[in-house]
Amino acid sequence: MTVRGVDQYGNNAYPYAGRAVSLSSTDSHATLPGSYTYVQSDAAQHIFTGVVLRTAGPRRITATDSGGLTIESAPITVSSATGSAAYRPSAFARSAGTRAHRRS
Repeated sequence: MTVRGVDQYGNNAYPYAGRAVSLSSTDSHATLPGSYTYVQSDAAQHIFTGVVLRTAGPRRITATDSGGLTIESAPITVSSATGSAAYRPSAFARSAGTRAHRRS
């Protein structure tokens, strides 16, 4: 899943190096990677690997940066015909510019 920091025009944010981003999910059984601190060579985007949603139903993933900006994914439907649900998102690229909000 790719998380991008962007400016108000949709361009990769500059500077974004030094900001740490962590992921959370509405799936309490999800497997999520640890937080990541962006470096200059990332150009404000990073691919988080190892994201696995395990609980059937609509789920969301939220990215929060160390500056307090958050962005939430659209609903991701997790389903399985075998009763063992698992979904691995391949990409999640959302604007962390004007669409993000600070948590209170």
